Amino acid sequence: MLTLLVLLACRPDTGLTKFNSDPQAQITAPSDGSAVLAGTTITLRGQASDPNHATTELLARWFLGDTEACASTPPAADGTTTCEVTVPAGDILNVRLEVLDPEGAAGTAEASYPVTPNAAPVAMIASPVADGVYYSDQLVTFRGTVDDTEDAADALTAWWEDGDTRLEGINTSPSGSGEVLGYAQLGEGPHALELHVLDTAGNEGIATVIVDVGPPNTAPACVLTAPSDGGASAEGARVDFAGTVSDIDIPADRVSVRWSSDKDGDLGASSPDSAGSLAFSTSTLSVNTHRVTMTVTDEVGATCTTGLTWTVGTPPSVTLETPLPGEVANEGEGVTFRALVSDREDISDALLVRWEDDLGGVLYEGAPDSTGVSQFIVSDLAPGDHILTVTVTDTAGLRASTLGSYSVNGAPSAPTIRLTPASPTTIDDLSVVFDTASVDPEGDALTYTYTWLRDGVVSAASTSATLPASATTDGQTWTVEVEASDGLATSPLARASVRIANTAPTLASVTVSPDPAHRDDILTCTTGTTTDADGDTVTLSYAWTVDGIAAGTGATLTGPFLVGALVACTATPTDGKDTGASVSDSVTVTNTLPVVSSVSLTPSTVYTNDTLTANAVSSDADGDTVSLRYRWFMNGVELAGATASTLSGAAAGSFDRDDVVTVEVT
Repeated sequence: MLTLLVLLACRPDTGLTKFNSDPQAQITAPSDGSAVLAGTTITLRGQASDPNHATTELLARWFLGDTEACASTPPAADGTTTCEVTVPAGDILNVRLEVLDPEGAAGTAEASYPVTPNAAPVAMIASPVADGVYYSDQLVTFRGTVDDTEDAADALTAWWEDGDTRLEGINTSPSGSGEVLGYAQLGEGPHALELHVLDTAGNEGIATVIVDVGPPNTAPACVLTAPSDGGASAEGARVDFAGTVSDIDIPADRVSVRWSSDKDGDLGASSPDSAGSLAFSTSTLSVNTHRVTMTVTDEVGATCTTGLTWTVGTPPSVTLETPLPGEVANEGEGVTFRALVSDREDISDALLVRWEDDLGGVLYEGAPDSTGVSQFIVSDLAPGDHILTVTVTDTAGLRASTLGSYSVNGAPSAPTIRLTPASPTTIDDLSVVFDTASVDPEGDALTYTYTWLRDGVVSAASTSATLPASATTDGQTWTVEVEASDGLATSPLARASVRIANTAPTLASVTVSPDPAHRDDILTCTTGTTTDADGDTVTLSYAWTVDGIAAGTGATLTGPFLVGALVACTATPTDGKDTGASVSDSVTVTNTLPVVSSVSLTPSTVYTNDTLTANAVSSDADGDTVSLRYRWFMNGVELAGATASTLSGAAAGSFDRDDVVTVEVT
């Protein structure tokens, strides 16, 4: 309630008293009680008037609650006053308009608005994705959508961030449908990407994705594995192509593959499996020589191209004329092979004819003559029943084949032989030994023929498997040739050779004498009979050893020798070509007995109690020390205990006249 207090005063000199009226304030928009959206900017509109003052003399001021929102400004000439504010979050927005006149009087108006919360915008990232494959040298597609409940999509603000860094140069203006689309390159490594969106109320939405950017893209690899380059097929025939692809950046089944011909253009596509294997077939290639190309493209357009040459045409023809079916030839005989070939596109001598035998392999390969005849003769065919394949190939690689059959009667196989002994001398018979016998393919009984050759010349010394020693001489080379026969065909010759060696001489015996031997003996080496099978003159050499040490080379050996030494003589026979076996004998040197050369007694005249002394002279040929043993006899009777070199008369019981005293020294 507005209370007006009027004070009246009387002045004697004044006329009528003047009164000031309060100005009027009114909020015209938004209408009181209408809802407003938090975070949005709204325009508050009001009307100001005053009965006592012009509108332009007034001041209008706006408040949100107790907070001034717009400072005092004069209303417009028509009394209109406005204030733009951002709706704060909350339940109720209280607005007050205050109008002041120049006299300080005020008028106010108030309005309240329920506040509707403003939802944050939403961002979604469509590309890049977490499991995507990206390269540091390729543009990455940045695609997302933004949306807001309150704002139109094109009123929103969007941008991209990589970690804490805002990405510049990417189009981020949302379309009318909310799509955000741009492109940029990212460096190799992990990236935390964010799509930000801001609505007009200042609310923000964020979408995130973590991607890993690899090194620069590597083009795929590709290999054609079939068919062989330069091959050919008949018109309308299906051609099967196969290959392998790989890509170090993506799985093999994510690449695309197309096939084309330089003559027929695009042929179609094929899809590799997860292992990179692929196949493609076509039967529509025109008659021509094609360069068929396989092009492999990865997800960013890098390619691998490989190809091969393939010819489509008409095949040649071939007719086998000989040998005829059932024809039989003996092994080693010449067989004539003849065929007639032709081709619609190529001249005859441009064709290639291959003759192949199931037992003999390739018999011939070459061009026919200008009339289309391919002919040759073979003499070394294997025995048995043969299947013949004749194949003609034209310049396009197209082929035609025909089969034939014939038989070859087999000769016995060559035996494997050797001569024994392997190192014969003039006293040895030579014998043929079969290591492997001949075999007849048809199982026929076989006989053998032996031909002996002396130094390469046929000899009549033998026609059997044995050559007698009497036919051989030192230094000759003897060869035997053996062949087997089944009565119709003979085997290849088998040969074996040996060289006859000299027979070494022999010595029957050796004897060393004297035996036993003593220190100063002359030892003689006596030999027995020598023989030589070749009649050569035999000479002997001697070698003496004493306890294994060489001591001489003559037929005799002179001492002195040490007692106990082993003296050996070895005699060796030789005929000037070979040395025979040595023969030895030995003796052991024995001890020589010592000698007492003289004995005398002194004195020469002996008295009863004299002492006799035996004076003995001794020696030993071996230089050994000689010890003497004495025995004394009185009148022929040995004196017991008398063993010294002296004998006293007293010890003997006194010598008597005419006693005979004898001493024996050993």
